[in-house]
Amino acid sequence: LSRRQRQMCIRDRTNLNTRMDPCLYGYDGISTFSSMAYEDYSHLQYSLGMFGNRINSYTYNTQTPVYNMMYNIKYLIYKDEKTRPSTDLYTKFYESSDGESVVFKNDYFLPISFCVSENINGWDTTEDNPFRVQSEFFEKATGYSDVFKKVNYTQCSYDGITVENIADNGSYNFSPSGDFGNIDITVKPNTNGNMYLYITSKDITNVTCKSGDDTVTQSLDTPYILDLGYKTIDDEVTISLDCTTADGSDGNFDIYCYSIDKNVLDMGYNKLKVTSMNIEDFSETKITGKVTAKENCVLYSSIPYDSGWSVTVDGEKTETFGVGNCQLGIMLKPGEHTIEYKYKPKGLMAGSAVSLVTVLGIITALFIIIMNKKDKEKYDKNIEPVSYTHLRAHETSLHL
Repeated sequence: LSRRQRQMCIRDRTNLNTRMDPCLYGYDGISTFSSMAYEDYSHLQYSLGMFGNRINSYTYNTQTPVYNMMYNIKYLIYKDEKTRPSTDLYTKFYESSDGESVVFKNDYFLPISFCVSENINGWDTTEDNPFRVQSEFFEKATGYSDVFKKVNYTQCSYDGITVENIADNGSYNFSPSGDFGNIDITVKPNTNGNMYLYITSKDITNVTCKSGDDTVTQSLDTPYILDLGYKTIDDEVTISLDCTTADGSDGNFDIYCYSIDKNVLDMGYNKLKVTSMNIEDFSETKITGKVTAKENCVLYSSIPYDSGWSVTVDGEKTETFGVGNCQLGIMLKPGEHTIEYKYKPKGLMAGSAVSLVTVLGIITALFIIIMNKKDKEKYDKNIEPVSYTHLRAHETSLHL
């Protein structure tokens, strides 16, 4: 890929060595752990089902195609054979000579900026069910609803624990009766497509999902959306919750499981794709390109909202605002437009002025010190040395 092509998209590893692998390996990725991260942006990532701390960290694990559209994920790098994605959503792009690493291309890629409906301004990003947050973005952006289909909860069994019947997505309480506790939940999809699971709980150690020969395990220390792979309406998935750490105390958990409706996904994606920005130039502080809006709309961007960003439309500066309170957006009228994003950190001019004054002050001080030293050396050379004998003779004459 050329430098321009590399910077027009995001790629990410799904098996990280560190929380900052994009920085470590020098690629453009979504995974971040930085004191410079925007807290509102980090909190939104958590609301969308990303692994994170809501403050300054979020880590990419294979996400939904809706999320991948929103954040311009174009390539996924896999090392673990068991975690490689469904070819229903991705196309194999590259494999290393040793076969240890494989790159997949996202079939639902969108660039860093694209047109969405004005309804996006009503997007509710409140943290609860991450599929609701993603689905609401998709619906408000495209007008197409129900991109995620709830699965059927067909069976619930438990051992060493008491829990109400789990027959739908939602919150549930449980009461362990001893040192051991386990809940098994069986689900079946309502549509053929990739299935995703999100469970959050402070009282459950981990979750194990089994379907045929496939087994996926996830620690619940920090929850995130789990990709269960492609499932048909004939497949069953057993979700096992390990409640051992509850230690006899009552606990609770939230569970949400959905399949992607590919028909709805395709309609929404095609609508967004035709109004996406054609990027002509890209750098870390300037992005230019053209976009054609079919109606009054919002030009959405995955760029974090910051007052340092300015945007011009056809050469005229326009007002920016936060989409979801933390992502850069502008209003657009119908027609073809030339867009230019520019970034200049707030306080840069004032900071530069202070730095310049400081440097000039240091230079002046050094000049004064050097000149004083030269004057002293010149003065010392013009004074005749006085010998000890001369001083003694002078002292004797005074006594006489």
